[in-house]
Amino acid sequence: MPRAGSMWCWLAVVSGTTLLNTKVREEAAPIARLPVSGDDVKYLDGVLSKFQNFAQANGVLTKKRHDAQQEKLRGLLAGVHEQDAQLALQQAVMSNGEAEVEASAIFGEMSRFIGSMRSILGRQGCGDLQCGANAVCSRTTRGAECVCSEGYEGDGKTCTAPAAFAPTHLLHGGPHGRQPQVADVRLAELKTDGNSMIMCVFRDLSKKNHGMVKVGKTLNMELTWAPLEKFSGGTEAWNPDIVGVREPGKPNRVVITWRDQDVGGTGWIRVASVGHPTIRGADLALTWGKPQAFEKKQQKRAVLLALPYSRFLIFYEGHDGGASFGGVMMARVNQAVYDTSHGAPSWTKMKQFRFCETAVSRISAASLDNGGFVVAYRGAPVPDPNDAAVQLQAEASLSYGRVVEEITSDGRLNPANAELAVGIDSVQLDNATAGIWSRDVAPVAPNTVAYAYHVGESQETKLAVVRVVSDGADSPPRLVVSNEPEVIGIGFTPYVSVVPLPYTSDDLHSMVLFQPAGSDRKTEAKANICSLTDDGKIERGTCEDFGWSDRELKSVSVASLGAGRELFAFTDSENVPYYQALALAKKP
Repeated sequence: MPRAGSMWCWLAVVSGTTLLNTKVREEAAPIARLPVSGDDVKYLDGVLSKFQNFAQANGVLTKKRHDAQQEKLRGLLAGVHEQDAQLALQQAVMSNGEAEVEASAIFGEMSRFIGSMRSILGRQGCGDLQCGANAVCSRTTRGAECVCSEGYEGDGKTCTAPAAFAPTHLLHGGPHGRQPQVADVRLAELKTDGNSMIMCVFRDLSKKNHGMVKVGKTLNMELTWAPLEKFSGGTEAWNPDIVGVREPGKPNRVVITWRDQDVGGTGWIRVASVGHPTIRGADLALTWGKPQAFEKKQQKRAVLLALPYSRFLIFYEGHDGGASFGGVMMARVNQAVYDTSHGAPSWTKMKQFRFCETAVSRISAASLDNGGFVVAYRGAPVPDPNDAAVQLQAEASLSYGRVVEEITSDGRLNPANAELAVGIDSVQLDNATAGIWSRDVAPVAPNTVAYAYHVGESQETKLAVVRVVSDGADSPPRLVVSNEPEVIGIGFTPYVSVVPLPYTSDDLHSMVLFQPAGSDRKTEAKANICSLTDDGKIERGTCEDFGWSDRELKSVSVASLGAGRELFAFTDSENVPYYQALALAKKP
């Protein structure tokens, strides 16, 4: 059970985040000092002090100069409308930022040298040092010095994430160094024989809004990508989603959905097999089936969930004549055929039901234990069960369903005959509040989910925890709100993302990503982390906000790799896509 007041830190973050207090680490080894006279020590200490003042003063001036240049470039960028000029200025903004990082590293190295020299001279102890963020003071054989905390690299004054954890461009630059611009980034992960297959889809603004996909694999946090591929044919691809599915003895498959217009588009599904059994080194090659339409008049993202045995669920905005509803379909990917003259992977509908009888939008969904799932959505007002004349808001609704597998007489599972039970129970959170926008839901423990959403009018980001409870074999599961919605952030945020099971199942925490603007109008990508009790309650006084990126972001998607390791994909304010690996650990 987690302890009250437990604190978290990033093992790897971008610079600018302060998470650890300066602490003293004692070691038994004696402190070595130079055999010099008192006058020599005094003279050398004076020289080092001047050198230190020079480094600090010039470090401050350099930062001010780069900040002023960055503000000037951004001002010019806001007033330019020609595409070539915009791209050139965006590159200048990026180059100026990189130059500032390099200059900071140089002055940091100077400070480290000075600190080491003064320690050797015996002129300072840990009480005299002011270590940087993510650093501690250590008494070693070289004297007192600042060293970076576990998971960071640097000189003890400036400690940053290793290069492997730094933000990396998702796509290679185009002509003249121009970075491609994308939107609607979506990330997913599939466990494959001890490794992870990573899948990323997005809408490419640089290529007429076509849908693109990158597939990669991880080994020891090293990520290798296959070449970029287009999945949408000749159509646009708004709000794509992707999952990977598996089946024993068959290749891995990916399933992608999208709509072909921003408003009122047709929803499409396309599947592909991953890898080729007869081509060496083609373990990430995609063999595509044809796109198949599944529903018209789609306004927002349709959401996919993976099921065992190459099956998947898709949640969407359903329409039947003049009526609208929340629809869910269970489908199965057909056997892959690698000889494309004989066809390619396709999918077949198995079951189709309604999870809500009224119009829905802004859907999110998450898989639970034993075939269970929840779907979060914005629903139409519903009558108060205690007073039919009163309408309750249902804009933060959550519904529970389950895939019921068929077990044959000889004890084998028959995936082709599974049943789909939807709407087993539902809850409406914040039922007096309208105008609920971005949302996400994800598991934080077995049969327990965190549901986070953003309220437009009050500009509050809220977090609730909901459990699936069963009262016995003869009673259907029900949803219990173990923690009513609490405000975790103030200020407009363009996205809300919940990280699935951010640490371990025996040390429960919630982790919500959002980006509110502060009082100074500057934005910072934040992660709100709270400790949870075993019964799904937020422990009082344990929630903290951590900055994980100092960029202004437009969208974020996350894939959890397990054991506190996360992979983020995001777009910045200029729609340039990045990916970044992060890791979590308890503070010492």
